[in-house]
Amino acid sequence: MCCGVLCNVKHFHPSVVYAFFSHCFVLFFVLFPLSNFLFSPLKCFGDSPEPTKRMLSFQGLAELAHREYQAGDFEAAERHCMQLWRQEPDNTGVLLLLSSIHFQCRRLDRSAHFSTLAIKQNPLLAEAYSNLGNVYKERGQLQEAIEHYRHALRLKPDFIDGYINLAAALVAAGDMEGAVQAYVSALQYNPDLYCVRSDLGNLLKALGRLEEAKVGVG
Repeated sequence: MCCGVLCNVKHFHPSVVYAFFSHCFVLFFVLFPLSNFLFSPLKCFGDSPEPTKRMLSFQGLAELAHREYQAGDFEAAERHCMQLWRQEPDNTGVLLLLSSIHFQCRRLDRSAHFSTLAIKQNPLLAEAYSNLGNVYKERGQLQEAIEHYRHALRLKPDFIDGYINLAAALVAAGDMEGAVQAYVSALQYNPDLYCVRSDLGNLLKALGRLEEAKVGVG
């Protein structure tokens, strides 16, 4: 876990000359309360007992799927997510989790599919563009990945994981200065992110900017 959201992170390694973050797949299940994001009780349900049961059942299943994802039980998480998707095919939280599950299982086409469905439901959903960018990055399509990360950040300028993903893609593309700026931008929104500050310091050291590195990790 990194910076409050689920990530798979490869931290700086002595044999590598720069800090490298892997794909941070974002789950709204972590960022927002399930009851606030996955459904709106007032909109989706009436006051009768039966809809209330359905609401609680949906929430419970969503929480179970999220726990399974966190535990690395992707098969069970996918199975329960598919049940949720059949109940609410337009639910972007479910679509994002399915996208993340398929990415972890290396099913990149399916991951991209569910990210695209989420974007169709909400074209302003920054996290879906970032997830799609991760797929492009994994395929080696760095320019497409960078474009998706930047679009996500235009939609949500305080999206920390967007900056982390962008920095990783820029490093892979050889744009070290761009990666530095991405890390700096993340720290402007949250100066207390040690993982970002540490990797910024490592990157600055690799670039020979030792004085700046001291400030970056201080």
